[in-house]
Amino acid sequence: MPHPLIAILPLILVGVLNLCFTWWIPSWYGAQSSITLPGNPTPILTDIKKTTAIWAVQAALLSGILVVLIFGWRNIRGRLAEGSRTAVAGALLAAMNTASEYGFGAVIAALPGFVVLSGVLQAIPNPLLNEAISITVLAGITGSASGGMSIALAAMAEHFVQAAQATGIPMEVLHRVAAMASGGWTHCHTMAR
Repeated sequence: MPHPLIAILPLILVGVLNLCFTWWIPSWYGAQSSITLPGNPTPILTDIKKTTAIWAVQAALLSGILVVLIFGWRNIRGRLAEGSRTAVAGALLAAMNTASEYGFGAVIAALPGFVVLSGVLQAIPNPLLNEAISITVLAGITGSASGGMSIALAAMAEHFVQAAQATGIPMEVLHRVAAMASGGWTHCHTMAR
């Protein structure tokens, strides 16, 4: 077993480097970065302010992984290939499940019955109750919490926002209700088992 300080070092390093990279990246790249790809004469402009957080997290995580490899190479050397195969298989399974759920949800959203159902659901007068029931029902129909929420919001977001603004409900509350409601079908499905 590694020393406890070595075990916690990657976690601390990721947090500290995330903060440091958040400061360093804009100073390295400026406000905007451009790259010209072969075959495309028009440069691609990147707004550094919008991508700094993502780049900082990725750089910090890569640094943490490198520290784990450096300090734990003797322990993980023999298991790295098998662990990598298991990780890749798990990642592919998760990606394929998500893609199939979104695809299924898109087919459901294209059906004529979906238009009728969304019209019925929009008739619920209370904006928060309307959103919660709509997203839970659509997540149940699609079989996916994230798929149901994205389909419901794509189809009815404007209605939800207008109703919330008319009654003075903050957008943060609307967002929180949507996120919780998307998991409602999962809870009902688990209870039914």
